[in-house]
Amino acid sequence: MLTASKSIISVKLSNNALNKAGGEALINALAYNQSIVNFDISSLDAMWWNKVGPQAIESFKEILKFNKLLTFLDISGNCIGNDGLEFLCEGLKQNKTLLSLKIAQNDITSSGCEILRESLIGSKIQHLDISWNKIGNVGLDKLKVIFMENLAPITYLDLHEI
Repeated sequence: MLTASKSIISVKLSNNALNKAGGEALINALAYNQSIVNFDISSLDAMWWNKVGPQAIESFKEILKFNKLLTFLDISGNCIGNDGLEFLCEGLKQNKTLLSLKIAQNDITSSGCEILRESLIGSKIQHLDISWNKIGNVGLDKLKVIFMENLAPITYLDLHEI
């Protein structure tokens, strides 16, 4: 359905107990779709959490490199960790359309902040949510150069409970 549709522009599948296999299938379908601008597989504040994990996110690196329409991405609460973040950031480095990235509550630590910083430099991202991760002051120090030197157009930054 997602691969062939030209009319679906927003997909919201938050809190659907998606696992690695389901996440990979959805993400691979998105690779062939050229109409979706909003993709949300978040899992916050619910019993039926999606847990696609880092391997499913690996497919996103190619999608982010080549998709020219996706502007809003929310993968909060999916247990991607630093490994999944690294896959995501590989695609972000070449993406010029994504405006909003929500990666809250994904077990990202301060060591993941360095690669995140590099992928945000020169991006179009205006809205960044990295709340509920374990980045602490060390991670924040790695990211602060982006804001101090205006290296990304971020106007909204969510850092609560880091």
